Amino acid sequence: MSLPQTREEREKLLKELVLLDYEQSERKFAHFFRSAWPVLEPNTRLLYSWHHELIAEYLTACYLRQIKRLIINMPPRYSKSNEITVTWPCWVWTKVPEERFLITSYAGGLSTKHSTDRRTLIESRWYQSKWGCRCPELHHDPGCRSFRMATDQNVKSEFANDRRGHMTSTSMSGTATGKGGNILIVDDPHDTTRAESEIKRESDILEFDQKFTTRLDDKKNGVIIIVMQRLNEADLTGHCLKQGGWTHVKLEGEATKKTIVVFPMSKKEIVREEGDALHPEREDKARLEIIRTKELGSYGYSCQYQQSPSPREGGILKRDWWQRYNKLPEKFDQVIDSWDFTFKEGTKNDFVCGTVWGRVQAFYYLLHLFKKQMGFEESLKQMLQMRSKFPQIQKTVIEEKANGAAILEVAKKKVTGLIAYNPQGTKEERAAAVSPMIESGNVFLPVKDIATFNVDDFIEVCANFPNVAHDDEVDSITQALLYMGKSSEPRIRSI
Repeated sequence: MSLPQTREEREKLLKELVLLDYEQSERKFAHFFRSAWPVLEPNTRLLYSWHHELIAEYLTACYLRQIKRLIINMPPRYSKSNEITVTWPCWVWTKVPEERFLITSYAGGLSTKHSTDRRTLIESRWYQSKWGCRCPELHHDPGCRSFRMATDQNVKSEFANDRRGHMTSTSMSGTATGKGGNILIVDDPHDTTRAESEIKRESDILEFDQKFTTRLDDKKNGVIIIVMQRLNEADLTGHCLKQGGWTHVKLEGEATKKTIVVFPMSKKEIVREEGDALHPEREDKARLEIIRTKELGSYGYSCQYQQSPSPREGGILKRDWWQRYNKLPEKFDQVIDSWDFTFKEGTKNDFVCGTVWGRVQAFYYLLHLFKKQMGFEESLKQMLQMRSKFPQIQKTVIEEKANGAAILEVAKKKVTGLIAYNPQGTKEERAAAVSPMIESGNVFLPVKDIATFNVDDFIEVCANFPNVAHDDEVDSITQALLYMGKSSEPRIRSI
């Protein structure tokens, strides 16, 4: 394509580009969002990613009433409010200016800001040049979808147009008396600083159930959208998912397993490998690790970034049950290591986990934890190295099923004291069986200063079990505690 040479050619090309932008923005919300961004954030570059396009398709499905109840959970500061709460309602007005929105957040100030941003976008030169009403007489053309802002109802928290469409903003505790809409949007219903308050969470949910949802004008075809980061198992997302009937979009900061994301309308597919960052241009894995370890902590990160909250105290193995030690007993009655071997040659390996334990009477001390993705040869090597590192180990306990049987067959020629362990019941039942030992205060973990592994991560995996991608630590510790506590049971076989 040759570049325009004359002024007339350049003006013609400019008009064609403006028309193309208009047509694409009106047809596809994703294009509208990208074009509107400089109006809303003139000093900030949009780091556009596939998740913006995914959300755009879900919102388009809501506009078409293909989806009427939508929950989107995603990490903070990933443009969710600008895309969903601010830009999308303005795009809908380009098609149906009669549409009525009621939009809420945990704080009135935040709702007001979003309302001001929407009005700024609608009144911008970019928006008005494409969809502003330029008719000499108002709407004389039946096919005209343009509109003008109403002058008699144009305040920070509420404004309307001359097509009888309106956008009203309120807080979760606001009543919005007499106001309603065909589309209700809830953007961050809970204050993150008060998320642990059961009273405040329940109050927010009560406002949603008994006040906010009753403002839906069209009960049959109206749309409700909730967008938030998870803060607690009993937050508004958890409450609604228990009720059922919601389309749920869960965007993890890091993929916990290989996942194929299918777009709802185009059917485009995005493959997220285990460990992939959601938006590496914004926050790569190194930055996410800092957020997890130094800013939010494991629990906060699991909620806000992974969208996987567990009860604050934990599930089967609760967080505050574990005791701590900063000095070991002078002598142990028993020292063992316990291994969970899971690997597949020729494919991406799962984790192998080994733990070393010392027992004094009925008290159990976790001395060391090793966890890594590796195959057969390296797994055997690491087990033998564990024996060298902890020469006081008397027994090595290995699950006899699956890959453990192969390790046992080779290892019995190299070391003594191998124990073939045949687990009984489900993983959950085995964790429940050792939970009294932990709850009673008989199981000790090292303090951070002397630990050879990340104790916080260990506690978090146990607390979230069984809702974790990899439960190798839990398999290893339950095996060890069951062996040391009940070593006479027939499921144990010496080799």
